[in-house]
Amino acid sequence: MITQQKDDILLVKEVLLGNNSAYKEIVEKYKNDVYNFVLKFCGNTNDAEDVTSEAFIRAYLKIRSFKMEYQFKNWIFTIALNIARDMRRKKKYKSNSLDISVVLDEADVPTQFSDNSSNPEKEIANKEEKLNITAAIESLPLKYETAIVLRYVENLSYEDIGKIMGKPLGTVKTLIFRAQKMLYKKLK
Repeated sequence: MITQQKDDILLVKEVLLGNNSAYKEIVEKYKNDVYNFVLKFCGNTNDAEDVTSEAFIRAYLKIRSFKMEYQFKNWIFTIALNIARDMRRKKKYKSNSLDISVVLDEADVPTQFSDNSSNPEKEIANKEEKLNITAAIESLPLKYETAIVLRYVENLSYEDIGKIMGKPLGTVKTLIFRAQKMLYKKLK
């Protein structure tokens, strides 16, 4: 992680010196991460592509405001999240626009079944469980939904979530705790 941060700082310094190819390298390094992140909030690929492009454009225009002690990935995620939120407000997305069903399909959601045999009943039960989890997350208010996705889908630390959401560490922990409580009630 420290090496990655040092590499990012060197690239940002190169960009500040006018080296545009260094910024292209940053874009290549993070474009897939940013796209996959915003896809969960946008709900469709076209909007996710637009948000990703806009995030990198804004980051380039504001590169002088980047604080070298922070991770570039967190900074670009913050920019992308703000753009996705703005787009969501403008389009008046409902709370069900979070599309984590793809992520849950790819994730190892723990189940009570331990054998790997192909059993249609078990597969249906697993899919229903994933749909229930997805629906429960999608029904959360945006701040709780965001915190849960950043923590459990993106696997970010509380500190990184705080930086992305612009919230202190204690607030992040409270958001996640309350979101977990809400999810427990919904899934009970």
